[in-house]
Amino acid sequence: MWEETDIRNKKIVYETYCQDNIYITDYSLGVSKDCYIFFSGNGLYYPNTQDEFIQKIVYEDRYEWRNLCKTRSFKKNAKKVIFVRDIYKQWYVTGCSKKLNTIDKMYLYLKNITTGYDIITVGNSAGGYAAVLFGILLKAKCIYSFSGQFSIFDKINNENILVQDNKQRQYYNLRNLIEENKGNIPVFWFYAVKSDYDIEQRKIIDELPIYKIAFDESIHGKSCFPTDCIPFILKTKDNLNLQYVLKSKVYNNISFSYKLFGITGIVRAIAHVIRKKKALFVK
Repeated sequence: MWEETDIRNKKIVYETYCQDNIYITDYSLGVSKDCYIFFSGNGLYYPNTQDEFIQKIVYEDRYEWRNLCKTRSFKKNAKKVIFVRDIYKQWYVTGCSKKLNTIDKMYLYLKNITTGYDIITVGNSAGGYAAVLFGILLKAKCIYSFSGQFSIFDKINNENILVQDNKQRQYYNLRNLIEENKGNIPVFWFYAVKSDYDIEQRKIIDELPIYKIAFDESIHGKSCFPTDCIPFILKTKDNLNLQYVLKSKVYNNISFSYKLFGITGIVRAIAHVIRKKKALFVK
């Protein structure tokens, strides 16, 4: 049994790292050119024990977000879906596999297999960091980050859970990439307004062109957002509507009037959040 943070020297973890750790599905129902890339976060398996790793990764072959994409409506909305996981829990600094062991190698591989598609990246926490990073590098159509980080320097300096790699250092803070993007790729960041960690990340990108949607929650990660609403949010045909809602002044901090916009997927999702009394703030 092991509990330490750096589990890269564990034999069974390394053996899995030697596999692809990328799962690709093509949907014949899909009529669009949309390709979703879902990045798993560090909650892929927890705690860091041998039993948990064997159960979640070896037996269940778990990728976060995969259950979300099983509905017929999602399959009709997507042409290709790619799931990626970082079993070393290193914010993808060590890539996803022995073959793709750097961010640059992952980027080139993903670029190759998504040529001709409209890319949408999605991730939670460490996966949200990857969604923003790779989404901008791949010139995605849209990026969704649920409590994703924008800087991981604290993982070296404070928490000491990230093994520093100077060759990857340029990616440890995403401010420059976001500034260079100039808002051309819409980045939606959902976060918990009562999570100290999310609040610190908010400070890093406070003035940057990102759509910031804060929930009256203290839970870090996608759990702050009702899971059954996520499929509505990810329907890219509603992106323009979502951007309009967030840019407009018709909201009053904690409420939206869905009658003003019609019953589209995103508005149904927002209305559902309000019905569940999960206050939604736009800042």
